[in-house]
Amino acid sequence: MTIRADIARETDPAMATIFCMNCGTTMPEETHFCPKCGSPTLKELNLDDERSRSRVGRKALTAEDARAASSQPLMCPACGAYNAASSRYCNACGTLLDPSADESASRDEGMQPVVSDQDRHARILGIRQRTLAYGLAAFAAVVVLAAGGAFALGMLGKKADPAPVAEQTVEPAQNEETPIEATGEVGAMGTAGTVVHAKLSDYSWSELSIVARHMSAAASREQALECAKEYHLVDEAGNIYQDTLDVSIDGVGTVPMRIVGIYHDDLASGEGKAGLTFLAADLALTRAMKDVDDNVGGWEHAPLRLWLQNELPHSFDPTLYSLIVPVDKHTNNAGQTQSTSSVTSTFDTLWIPSVVELCGPVSWDWSSDSANSSAYNAVLNAEGTQYELFSQLGVASAEGNASLALGGSYGAMSWWTRSSSASKGAHYRIVDETGDPSRFAAAPEIMGVCLGFCL
Repeated sequence: MTIRADIARETDPAMATIFCMNCGTTMPEETHFCPKCGSPTLKELNLDDERSRSRVGRKALTAEDARAASSQPLMCPACGAYNAASSRYCNACGTLLDPSADESASRDEGMQPVVSDQDRHARILGIRQRTLAYGLAAFAAVVVLAAGGAFALGMLGKKADPAPVAEQTVEPAQNEETPIEATGEVGAMGTAGTVVHAKLSDYSWSELSIVARHMSAAASREQALECAKEYHLVDEAGNIYQDTLDVSIDGVGTVPMRIVGIYHDDLASGEGKAGLTFLAADLALTRAMKDVDDNVGGWEHAPLRLWLQNELPHSFDPTLYSLIVPVDKHTNNAGQTQSTSSVTSTFDTLWIPSVVELCGPVSWDWSSDSANSSAYNAVLNAEGTQYELFSQLGVASAEGNASLALGGSYGAMSWWTRSSSASKGAHYRIVDETGDPSRFAAAPEIMGVCLGFCL
């Protein structure tokens, strides 16, 4: 096996290096991502001038570094780049090289990759595009050389009075790609490029991610639904099957997740819709919205949101978390308000639903200020649109709904939405233990957390 030049250079003890700004690991100065924690280097951030390098520091690789780098290289499964055997993250695109490896030390030391999911995928796409371009160029060169050789042989053959050549039938190339037919047959390879299973719980999260990204690339929701039908996630009428798939969370156990939306949420990258949206089917997680009894700052500045974004991910299986795509969630982030301009977008990876995403548009009479009920309803109704599962189950805004009645370790309980109560400077909206989405509670109360994410 030939070791690429960029790996071979790491074995040179005299090679100048840099330090990772996140965890302090030593690496060659040409590295884009830290092989230990996955953080981008100065070169990746376009800060690799002499002044920047002098701030970070330079030194020669140690003998231990050289021995580790000289081992059998690892190929990145995402972009195909080769890495030193000791690398945990790809130095070209930042992808985790061995998802099964124990990452507890990295979590304990706070060394998490700071490159975003969309940045990593954009980089992988660029690497693959360059690889394809190089391959096409090489292929073109081979074709030109072959044609020239054939011409030369033909000219020589003319001088030797060649014997007549029998006509031959040209057979199709054996390796020619054939489009996959969408049969929906269990066990067959589907059009998304992964195997079709009978139901949601038969899939792995990696397989669902492949299907979801294929759906996300569709030109319309109708096309995405056809893919969902093929993979038995919805029935022939487009209704979502009510099956679940577990998520493992350290310190909590397993949380069953159900599909609630198809081609519904807006990708935070601005490049279309997420293929699949999931919500928890029980309340294994509980939390207060915030420590003080107000809704100032709404969802955006609530400690519950910060916990979901910054702390809970450390308890996730890192392979699954790397598959989740951030989305834009629209919420009243002011608190008490009568203006829909208070509804702004947040960049969320893990989140909880809004009132309107659960029960559809509301037309409540806000008894605390009936004269302005229409304004308060308009604020809630600007926080998204109802998920397809709840629409098909007939979830309404003014009554108990069995599909919204969720339980935890101690039975049925109330749970948070991310919606503020627009008529007061206190309270957030909740769903009570009967599934009624018209209730509210004080922010310091402990309520269930209905976890949501997209693939």
